[in-house]
Formats: sequence, structure tokens, C-alpha cells
Amino acid sequence: MSREANYYNLVMNEGRVRLSELRGPLEAGRAALFIDRARQLAETMNITDFPSVDVPQEFDACTIDRISRPLFSVEQFLNRIYARNVFILDQNMSGQYISLDESWRSKVSSLLAHVRDIVRKADIEERLRASINQSINSLQTEVDRTQTRVSAACDALVELCDGIGQGAEALKPAVKLLERVVGAFRKVQKQKQDGGNQASLPSPDILSLPSADVSAEASH
Repeated sequence: MSREANYYNLVMNEGRVRLSELRGPLEAGRAALFIDRARQLAETMNITDFPSVDVPQEFDACTIDRISRPLFSVEQFLNRIYARNVFILDQNMSGQYISLDESWRSKVSSLLAHVRDIVRKADIEERLRASINQSINSLQTEVDRTQTRVSAACDALVELCDGIGQGAEALKPAVKLLERVVGAFRKVQKQKQDGGNQASLPSPDILSLPSADVSAEASH
């Protein structure tokens, strides 16, 4: 196993706190401890490019506002390591990935642009907006690759649903759009797992993307 893959596995066992999990000072303090431990491991294992972040040293000084940006930078760093070592870290990746042709990549990218626009215009907390955008960006990264991780689409959908659960009704149009992608991906994933080979995705036209005017109206 590569040094980066070993590092990633070790960090995942260090009480990782995700941006979406920040609820108050307790989680902010845990996030600061996680960032500090991740940085120490990176130095010990000679992992380069760990982000330069300013984290409060006193637990009582940790707040969501002070820890959100550093935690976002560390999450992006870990996502890049994961992407470079996905074939090592995901032992069962053959059943977790599907192949997208150019028409599907283009269609899903257009859909994500609609989703971003809805999220941008929604009246929601900035912390929630940042968390949702991060999951959407992760999905876009997957779509741009030869093999797309199905769970990335599911993760983005979960983030949006969590937002609605917190009262952000304006996100409902975005959820409906992303549900179409998740449904198509999961169907192909199941067929691949059952038969050993990936079945063909249907035409991406089934996504039925709304016009720019319609999506803009839906976000108000």
C-alpha cells in the first residue's frame, strides 16, 4: 500500500469531523484536534502539501466560524489524496463505480450547474451552503473522471436533504434534479453487481433538465 494510502487510512481513524457535522463548540473543538492530529501524521509520514491552516490551540477558543475554513481546506486535501489512491483504498471499487460516456458527463455537469445556482440563491446558512457546495464539487470531480463513484452522487443528495431537514425549503428543486441522477446511477450499479458487467446507461435525456428560467424561478 502506498504511503499516501496508509496516511489516509490512519487519518480516518483519528476521529474525523466533517464540515457538515459542525453544530457547536464541542464539534468545533473536536475538529481542531482532528486537524492537529492530521497535520502531525503528515509531518511524521512525510506527506507533502498539507494545507497551511490557523487552528486555535485552546479548546475553548474553537468556534464554528474559526474552524470552518481550516476544516474545509483539510477536507479538500484528504479528498485529493483519496482520488489519487482510490484503486488502493476501495477494494470493492468495481461495484462502486460506473463508466460515463461524454454525453452523460456533459448532461450531469449541466445539471450540477443548475443545482449550484439553486444553492447559491437559496436563503440558507453559509456553513450549510459551503457543505453542500463541497459535496457537489466532489461529485463533479467524479463525473470528470473515467470511472464515477456512485456514492458521490448519493452523498450530494444526502447533503441537500439535510438542508431541507433544517428548514431550507428552497433546496427542494435541487433535490428533485439530483434524485434523477442517483436513480439512474443506482440502477446501473445494481445491474453491474448482479451480472458482473455494467449495463448501458439510458440516454441522458431522461434527466430532463429544466431551462435556466425555470430553475431560477424554482429557487425563489
